[in-house]
Parts: sequence; structure tokens; C-alpha cells
Amino acid sequence: MPPAHARARLRSAFPFLLSNLRRVAIVMAWLAGVLLLSMRQLGHYFFLSQLRVYGLAPPEERWAKLLDKRVKELQVSRPVLFMESAISNSLITFGHWRPCILAPAGLLAGLTPGEVEALLLHELAHIKRHDYLVNLLQRVVETLLFYHPAIWWLSGKARQLREESCDELVLARGIDPAIYSQALLQVAKFSQPSKYQFVMNASSHLSTRIHKILNAASLPRRGRLPGAFPWLMALLVLTSLGALTGFVLGGRHTVSIAADKMNVLYVGVDNPLTIAVAGIPNEQVQVSSRDVKIVALGEGRYVAQPAMPGNAAIRVSGKGFPERMANFRVKRIPDPVAQIEGVPGGALAAEVFKNTGGLSLHSNSDFDADCSITFFSVVHVPKGQDPIESTNAGANYSEQTARLIRRAQAGDVYYFDNVRCRCPGDVEDRPINALVFKIR
Repeated sequence: MPPAHARARLRSAFPFLLSNLRRVAIVMAWLAGVLLLSMRQLGHYFFLSQLRVYGLAPPEERWAKLLDKRVKELQVSRPVLFMESAISNSLITFGHWRPCILAPAGLLAGLTPGEVEALLLHELAHIKRHDYLVNLLQRVVETLLFYHPAIWWLSGKARQLREESCDELVLARGIDPAIYSQALLQVAKFSQPSKYQFVMNASSHLSTRIHKILNAASLPRRGRLPGAFPWLMALLVLTSLGALTGFVLGGRHTVSIAADKMNVLYVGVDNPLTIAVAGIPNEQVQVSSRDVKIVALGEGRYVAQPAMPGNAAIRVSGKGFPERMANFRVKRIPDPVAQIEGVPGGALAAEVFKNTGGLSLHSNSDFDADCSITFFSVVHVPKGQDPIESTNAGANYSEQTARLIRRAQAGDVYYFDNVRCRCPGDVEDRPINALVFKIR
């Protein structure tokens, strides 16, 4: 057993040892957080390096020429790689020394030339402003000071300001605000939320941006943000010591009413709407209509449910902004296309034709309307023989129709006529396309 004086010294040293252990634990926890975030950033960098190599295809020549023209106008000094990507599902820009703009495959085909030009200008604005490098340094600060919530708040604000600064540059180049807003909405609808946040096009405040774009006069001048980057970094570091800085963004109350899928409303289906008023919380916005049923989903999202074709007026009102009315045409769901084996007619091999079980419908709209075939007739004209007719209720072949189908031989012709279907909102069957197949 140690002497009494040794036990006394051990007891006096215990608080010091405990304090040091706590410091060590805090440092170890900080190192673990830095390590995890660093691995995450390396994963993002590796993903972007793969995007630069795999699944690429050159865009149409007209888009490449449009980019070259705007590169010269903006005096971007570095060569810009512009490709379509089969991997990326969002329009992204990355790289500092070798900047790269990637458009997801299929996006450009659905945009007008004006919309493509607006989007390319936005991405070139990021390159001209060196936003990728700014974002990279910002990530370093986030990694080192991850434990402070003010870092993440202020960092998010900086990203929002970068997006709005690029919006300002696009509008300064003469792009129509309505065309630019529509382009941003088209990209948002085309893309899916991505877990890769290493690129610059964060769109979490898309609604606010669109309000500011449509009300272009209220866009604040932020073109000097890159030059102020050292001050921003100093501010980020100071927040780790408890200094907080607020951003005050103002503007007039612009009312935005947009049908998310089409510019008309369809009977019998849920038509998604996005309705927002700049500067007014969503819960203080009232949406109503005498012509269609309006269902609120929250966060500025609504569904319009028309009961009959015609016109619908949607009213947006609330305290603090003038009432706004939007008028929409209401139409029935477009006629679907009847088909067999994915085609509405033509030559079909006998063995393939014999194995079919009925008709199917292909939708001609962006809505997943649950249309169904209610009736059709079949006329089989065997080669060199008299025609044989059969009628059919529903999409699947009746036994009589199935026997006609199984008789198919090369040279025979089958006519599918009097095809009728019913879609949501229909009060009676509607006639649709006939089909003619020649058996080979």
C-alpha cells in the first residue's frame, strides 16, 4: 500500500488528469469529424473525376457554337469542356483550371434555344467568377469548423448569394426573365435530388430566385462577391468564436402561379401547381377557385382537380400583397394510342403476333392517366379467303378473338377497328385509333 503522502499527491493530481482526458476526448472527436468530412469531400472529387471521363457525348453543333460565342463575349480565359452526360442527372459545372459543363442526356432536346442560352450563361458566370475554387476553399473551412452551426448557416447563405449573382449576370446579358425562369423550372423538373453537393448549382431556394428574376429590378448587385472572398472567409472563422452575421434580403411581393407539368389543366387527374409570393410565408397565402377543386399539399405546392372541360380561374390572396388571378384552360386527357407489342400497326412476325394477349395503351401526356380499353373489333383477312370478324369487350382478347389471332399466317391482314377507351373524367367511351397489321 503506498504511503499516505503518495496517496495525497495522487488525489491532488486527479482533477488535472481528468481535465486533460476531457481535452483529449474533445480533440479526438474533432479529428474524427474532420476525417469523416474529408473522406466525403474526396468521394465527391472522385465522382466528379469519373463524370469527366465516362458516359460523355458531344452536344448538338448549334449548342457548341452558342457556348463558344458566349465564352468569347464573357472573355472566359480558360477552355471550357461542354458535353452531355449519361451519368449525371443535373446540369453541373465543375473544375477550375479545366472547367467542365455537363448537361444530362436528353435535357437540351426538351429546351428552346433561348432557354439553353440562358442556362449556358449561368454556368459560364460560375466559371468567370471562379466559383468552383471559392466553393472548394469554403468546403475546407466547413470541414475544419464543422462543429459550429453558424458556419453551416453562413456558408449556405454564401452559396445562395453566388447563385443570385450569376442570375444577375444572365439578366444583364439581355436574357428575358420569363425565359430564364422557365429554363430553371425545366431543369428542376428534369433533375432528381442528388446527394453530391460539390457542384455550384444548389437549388434549395429556387422559388426565391425565380421571384427575384421575374422582378429583376429588385436583384441586389453582388458582382463583387469573389473579390470579397477573403473577408467572407474571415467572417466564417469569426463565427466559430461566436460572431454572427445576418443577411437581409428584400424585394417586392411577386406572385408566381405555375402549372408544373403542362400549361393547361386536365380533367380527372391531379394537376400539380406551385404557387408562391415573394416575401410572404406559404402558410399566409390563400389559394381558391370556383371552377376547380384546390388541394393544398404544403410548402407552396397544390393540386388542381377539374371536373369538366372549359376554363378555370385560380385566385391567390392574402395579407400584405395584391390579389392575383390566373386563368387556365381545362381539357380532357389527350387520347392515348392503342398498340400491340408497342406499335400501332405495321408488319409483325406471325409467331410474335400469335403470342399477344390483347391491346395496350400508350399515354400521350405527362400524366399517368389510368385509361382503359372498353371495346374493339377484329377483322381477320386470311390470304385468299373471306374475312372473319370478332368483337371484344375490354383490352384482353376474348376466346373467339384469341382463336382468330392464333390462325395468323404470313400474308394475312388483321384490322383492329372501333377501338374505344375511357380515361379519368370521361362520362362515356371515346373512340381512338384503329390498327392494321400485316403478318409476315
